[in-house]
Amino acid sequence: MMTVFFYIFVVMKLYLYFILSFCSALIYAQQEVKIQGAYFPLHDTDNIYCFTCKTTADTLSLPFIDDFSYYSIIPDTSLWKSSSAHVNLGYGINPPSFGVVTFNGCNRKGIPYSATSAYGSADTLLSKPINLSTFTPSDNIYLSFFYQPQGLGDAPELKDSLIVEFKNSSNQWKLQWVKKGSSLATGQGFRFVALPITDTQFLYKGFQFRFRNFASLHGDFDHWHIDYVYLNNNRNAQDSIINDVSVQYPITQHSFSPYSNLSLKEYQTRQKIDSTTFYFRNLSNNTILPLCPGRRISRYGTPIYTEVPPCLPTGLSPMSTDKQSLTPFLNYSLDSLTKPSTFKETFFLNQTTPDFIPANDSLQISREVSDYISYDDGSAESGYGISGPNQGNYAFAYKYQLNAADSIKAVRIGFSRHWGIDNSTLAFKIRIWSSLTPEVLLYETPFSLFPDYSKTWIEYTLKGITNNDTTIAIPANGIVYVGIKQTSGIPLGIASDMNTNVNKNPADYRFWVNLTGTWEHSTWQGAIFLRTVMKSGPSVTSVPSKPLYPNRMNVTLFPNPTQNILYINVENSMKPFLFSIFDLSGKMVHSGMSMSYQPVNLPNLLNGMYIVQVIHNQEKTQIPLVVSQP
Repeated sequence: MMTVFFYIFVVMKLYLYFILSFCSALIYAQQEVKIQGAYFPLHDTDNIYCFTCKTTADTLSLPFIDDFSYYSIIPDTSLWKSSSAHVNLGYGINPPSFGVVTFNGCNRKGIPYSATSAYGSADTLLSKPINLSTFTPSDNIYLSFFYQPQGLGDAPELKDSLIVEFKNSSNQWKLQWVKKGSSLATGQGFRFVALPITDTQFLYKGFQFRFRNFASLHGDFDHWHIDYVYLNNNRNAQDSIINDVSVQYPITQHSFSPYSNLSLKEYQTRQKIDSTTFYFRNLSNNTILPLCPGRRISRYGTPIYTEVPPCLPTGLSPMSTDKQSLTPFLNYSLDSLTKPSTFKETFFLNQTTPDFIPANDSLQISREVSDYISYDDGSAESGYGISGPNQGNYAFAYKYQLNAADSIKAVRIGFSRHWGIDNSTLAFKIRIWSSLTPEVLLYETPFSLFPDYSKTWIEYTLKGITNNDTTIAIPANGIVYVGIKQTSGIPLGIASDMNTNVNKNPADYRFWVNLTGTWEHSTWQGAIFLRTVMKSGPSVTSVPSKPLYPNRMNVTLFPNPTQNILYINVENSMKPFLFSIFDLSGKMVHSGMSMSYQPVNLPNLLNGMYIVQVIHNQEKTQIPLVVSQP
């Protein structure tokens, strides 16, 4: 029986990249794995700032409210003084409104607080100073919020905790609430907490409150999610009713179904944005009438289609959830096949009832028509891999059923790094099949490839035997499978969107796996970050290209070809470096330490091509080597 481990990581909406921690011991049976402990650093080019947040005075007045329904990972800087927690759409399960703030073992930039398996205080969400000096204990001030352990992340253990603290007029932090860690029970939603502020030591100008979590500090462990933080007077401990209606996330079906994004040529054969369904929730104890849900589609910032079906005839009942089905948008032809297009879908709620937070009455989703086809939504909540005792016998693949005749020119992959293990040395190959049963192989990378964690997406151009660029033709109405063949039993770690289940339709499984020599549909309930790049698409310069043999350190090999002696020279360096030599199956055949202009005696290697990997000053590169014995 296949066992599934847990491989969880920090989400970031819109083009973030993912590094997972590897914390499992030896795994003895082949299996699809989800391994605990993801972490995920942001790079300098990533947008981590909130450009939509307002500026406010240093001291706030009541009410204070934030439901995190915005498109930045940074909590609203008009309300929060500082935060190492991050806002996201995808981690919470059925939150009151879309968007939550998540606490784990990484800081806001996705870096673990410790490189070792340490434990302690992790994320903090600190409010700006608030003026409570005009209130008395009889004014019934309460701080309320909704919280959820685990969600789509890692369950906090009993020793872990989420706490709330108040700062008094003597500048001391006082503990007000503690919740010990637990896993999320089936069907369990967000829980409501209301904390009274009646002690006069807190009724002053400059009052602050903060959330903190205690967790394992070496990765994306021990998740807590918070929504709808609300501080005001004239409340009570049962005051969980909010006069608000909100769109829910995720949207149940991609509008390029079953794909999230399409190539230009594939879109042109369809010329439509599919029907879909979205949900919304009434958080108040009043019926919302009238309520008119709809969808607006824009391109280049200009609305091109709006659909407002008949309003709900009886409105939306108190404390209830409803849905709206939307029809396809047909026969919209693109005016250019040479540049990408982005469709922005806005799912909205038209109402006349006064609403507490108008911002959560609409949710915007972007769909790209570009040079690639994908299943994932661009937001990773987890990571995927295959583990087992066999060497080089595991593979996984996406199924694509395309209307347009086209050619595949590259594959983009979003990798996840394992904590404690350097997976950049794990070789793999890209494969393309026209059929899995029987197995008909169209293409296999002639040389071993290696993961790269330096960017959000790494593009691997298809190469021929002489390292020339090549493409694989796909006929109109053809079926093709694109995937990866592992050369070891250690999981590579591929980022995964857990709000999209590509295998939810038993009549049309889209993700397949080969664990025992036989192809079968995967049990993975997500969408891995593997995108297929088509030849007909426009040139997209924002995606980093991964050369077959990156040489960032200006490393040269001499002689090349060689017989039994090799010089590995690192330009402008006379310091020692580590080197490893791999054959094309990914097996290490030699390794050691050397210096520039120092001879390396090679073992008795067979004639053929090898990969020399050099590690120096925390940089790594691979260079091809040819062994040619007389």
